[in-house]
Formats: sequence, C-alpha cells, structure tokens
Amino acid sequence: MATTKTDRSVAVMGLGTFGEQIVKTLYDGGIFTVAVDHNQGIVDRMAPFASKVICTDITNREVLQGHGVFDVDVAVVALRRHFDITVLVTNMLKKVGVEEIMVQVDTEQEADAIRAVGATSVVFPQRDMAIQIAHDIISPNISNYLPLGTNVSIVEVPLPPSFVGKSLIELDLRKKYHITVIAIRSEVQGREQVTPNPSPEEPLEDGAVLLVLGENDVLSHFSAATKA
Repeated sequence: MATTKTDRSVAVMGLGTFGEQIVKTLYDGGIFTVAVDHNQGIVDRMAPFASKVICTDITNREVLQGHGVFDVDVAVVALRRHFDITVLVTNMLKKVGVEEIMVQVDTEQEADAIRAVGATSVVFPQRDMAIQIAHDIISPNISNYLPLGTNVSIVEVPLPPSFVGKSLIELDLRKKYHITVIAIRSEVQGREQVTPNPSPEEPLEDGAVLLVLGENDVLSHFSAATKA
C-alpha cells in the first residue's frame, strides 16, 4: 500500500523491468503514478502497484490524452530496445507540454538523439548499476552513492564507532580528510530524520549516517580509514 499521497504525479511509459520498478517505488513513496503498457497481462499485474493503469498502444495520443496522461508533472519513458518508439513517444510528450521527460537509454548516442527531440534527462540503468556495484566493491563501508560529476560524489557513511559522542568540530573532517558533512540521517522516536547543515557543536549519536560530499578517491580513503 502506498504512503500518504503527494502533489506530484508521474506517468511511466513501458513496464519492463526498469519501468515496473519505477512504478512500484514511486507509488509506495506516495506519488500518483500512471503505468502505461500495450501488454494487457502486464498492465493487469501492475494494477495493485499503481494509482492508475492503462493498456494501449503507447504512441496513441488520443487514448493517452483521454486518460489524462499528459497532465502529469513527470513522464518516464522506459522502452529499452525500442528506440524508434522511444523517439516518437518522447517527441509527443514534449509537444503536449509535459515539463519533465526522463528517458531510459543504452548509449551516449541515444542520449544525444533523445535530448534533441525533447528529453529533459536521461538514465542509463545498466551502466549506473554497474558503477554502483563497482563502487560497493571498492568502498563496502559506503552505502548510497550519488555522483555529481566525473570525480565528485555525495555518499552515505554509517557513523563509525570512534565518532560517537564527538562533534564535527572535534572531528575536523574537512581538515583531516578533505570532505564535507552536508547532512546527518538519524532515527528519532522511531522515525527517520534528515538534518541538513548539521550543527558543528552537537555530539554525534550512535546509529547516525553521515551524508558526505567529496572527491571520489578522498571518499574511498575516508571509508577505509574509518571502517570499524
């Protein structure tokens, strides 16, 4: 069952493995999610995991418009191995005024082409997963990983036992490791809480997770140096 709804709405065009997981995750996160595919069996299977499901030719503008698909805030085009249809759908979404169009692609060549016809962002699921797996092997003490460029990332690092009870001022991580703690994730009375721009004087509590910004090699060094 989904959590409390938000004002955001997303249409996911194509329910392969990537599209299906996007739908389930968004819906569970409280996003009004429309799932679209031409396969009736897949659509029926996804019905419990989406706000609305539509079985139609994904290029059928009239049907999509009739179901309000073009009124969403974000459209995700997940039609891997069907780049010709991806181009048509992306261009259609652009023409009807969908502001954010995220498209699944396999190559940089596809990414360049799809941006030219209206995509506002692209995603490389296989490449990104490979990078994440490699990152996990290199730095197993680091959890979530968000690349910001070729050599800079934000990562989540579980608070090392040696840091518990100390403040950020005492640890002086910027000087010692050349990293910046931009937020702290912790559990307060059974609920997760994220504190941006954390106080440098507050003692760090056991179980907290540091959101750290830095260069990739520096982050790997920090992870290795603080591993319990």
